[in-house]
Amino acid sequence: MSFSGIHDLKTLILSFHPVIAIETTEEERVETLLKAVAGRLKLPLYVWTITQGLKQYPQNKGVFNTDKPQALLKTLEGFHQEGIFLLKDFSQHLDDVVLARQFREIAQRFSRDRATMVLTDAQIKLSPELAMMAVYYDLELPTQKELFDIEKGFSSSSRGSSDGGLSQRLLGALLTWLQEKRQEVFLTTPRRKRSGILAS
Repeated sequence: MSFSGIHDLKTLILSFHPVIAIETTEEERVETLLKAVAGRLKLPLYVWTITQGLKQYPQNKGVFNTDKPQALLKTLEGFHQEGIFLLKDFSQHLDDVVLARQFREIAQRFSRDRATMVLTDAQIKLSPELAMMAVYYDLELPTQKELFDIEKGFSSSSRGSSDGGLSQRLLGALLTWLQEKRQEVFLTTPRRKRSGILAS
């Protein structure tokens, strides 16, 4: 797990930032980091998708009638507690002026309540008014341990053992990261002394 990523996100949340924007397709990495942050800060974590609505971690308990963006914001208007809300692909809906205004008013209150909305999407374009309230966070490079976990996933898969799809998810995360990088990068693995150059 990325300890620097946990520290960075923890610092942003403790600094009363109401909106954190993370441009990435690696939703699982972001969710894993936020689970760790929520545990350390003893804050509830909620995850929203348009297909599942709002669910609280770790109980996985759904909040009724929150799958639509309008319904989600209406629910968040009634929240008056500290917490972290991971909203996947939600920024796409902020082109609607009514939703954007509603989101902005919730963010203004969240900045006082130590509640944070985390937006994730491959690309996040916010209006100037919303962008002023948000802080963009660059998902850091995979750590040595994450690369080691990737190797472990491949090793167990090659032996024919079932890993519940771990190796496929880790490989997907690595390939996504390589595609997102524009420059050459050095990639080293824990078990091999050599290093190679990979260009995206």
